Amino acid sequence: MSRHRRRTDRWIAPLIGALALAAVPGRVAQAQSTTVATDGAPEEEQNLFSPGRSDFGFGLLAGGYSVGPVTGPGVGLHIDAGWNRKAWLLYGEYDFVSIGQNEQEVSDPIQGLLHRFAAMGRYAFAEFGDGRNIPLQGQFWFEGGVGREIVMWDAGGRLGRNDLAFGLGAELNVVTKRDTPDPNVFGIYYAFRLTVARAPDSDKVEMATCGGPCDEPTLPSPYDLGLFFNAGLSWGR
Repeated sequence: MSRHRRRTDRWIAPLIGALALAAVPGRVAQAQSTTVATDGAPEEEQNLFSPGRSDFGFGLLAGGYSVGPVTGPGVGLHIDAGWNRKAWLLYGEYDFVSIGQNEQEVSDPIQGLLHRFAAMGRYAFAEFGDGRNIPLQGQFWFEGGVGREIVMWDAGGRLGRNDLAFGLGAELNVVTKRDTPDPNVFGIYYAFRLTVARAPDSDKVEMATCGGPCDEPTLPSPYDLGLFFNAGLSWGR
C-alpha cells in the first residue's frame, strides 16, 4: 500500500507543476488582453477631437458660376450645421451667392441671386494632433454631397435644379476647456468647391456649333459648373 502511494506521489507532483505552468501563460495572455482593452478605450477618449459633437460653420464664397450662357463671378455667404465624429462630419448647408455677368464686360448684364440647400458629408483622410499636450489639430479632408439650387434673376424669373458638389480642404482646430466633459472646439478652414448641375434646355440643343476657330463643330456642354473658394470659421461642442 505504501509502495503504491509512493508511485502515485511521483506522478501527481509533476502533474500539478505542469498544470501550474500551463496556467501561467493563460493568465499572462488574459492580463495582456485586459490591458489592451482597457488601454484602447482610454486612448480613444484621450483624443479630445474624436468624441461626437455638434458642429457649426460660417464662411465666405468667391469664385465663378454659370447658368447656361450666363457666366460670371459669384460671391456670397455659406453657413452649415452638422455632427462631427472622429474623421467624419455630416452636415447640411445653405449658400447665398450673387451671380451673373460682369458689369465691366457686358453693357446690360444678366444678374441674380443663388440660394442653395445641400446635404453634405466630409471625411478627414489625414490629421495630426490629439489635443492632449498641445490643444491643436490639423486636418486635410474631402467632401461631397447633393444640393438644390434656386436662382432668382434680378429682372424676373426663377430657375430650380439639382446639383452635385465636391470639395477639398484643410482645417486647423483648437480645443478649449479640456478638463470638462464637453470641451469646445474652434476651427479655421479653407476649401475649394466644385458644383455640377444640368444646364437649362440642354436636352433641346440639336445642332453642333463652333464658338471660335475649330476643326469640327461640337455640341455645347450639357452641364454648368461652379468653382468656389470657401474660407471660414467653425465651432463645435
